Amino acid sequence: MEFRQGTEEDSYAIKAIDSAINSVLNRSEFIDSSLKQGTVQVVLDDGEVVGYFVVNRSFFDRPTLEMLMVAESRRGSGIGRELLRRAQAIVGTGKELWTSTNESNSLMQALLASEGFKQTGRIENLDPDDPEIVYYKPVTA
Repeated sequence: MEFRQGTEEDSYAIKAIDSAINSVLNRSEFIDSSLKQGTVQVVLDDGEVVGYFVVNRSFFDRPTLEMLMVAESRRGSGIGRELLRRAQAIVGTGKELWTSTNESNSLMQALLASEGFKQTGRIENLDPDDPEIVYYKPVTA
């Protein structure tokens, strides 16, 4: 597997694996904007995009894992964990990394907990009947 910064040429491939592309308002525009800003990292397997993440400073100007997505056919293979570790490495030691996920996303919650992220807040009313859980982790290595 190869990790690299995403480019605008990756837009189609990223959107093809994003399971929320048709259900989240402005998701396509967010991906394109993030690619232009240079905040996307992709993971390729045999030249094919199988996952990506976005780290920006969208949360109170703090390093924020805004998005992490693995192709549905590749979930459970460890790619998500490697993407999360790569995001932490990009942020750098001595910093913190913030993220959030819906209360209904038990897989992401389990991944975050297994990597040492701690719940630090809850935001109601972003999605009907599905609160957003906020996580935080100091990056130490």
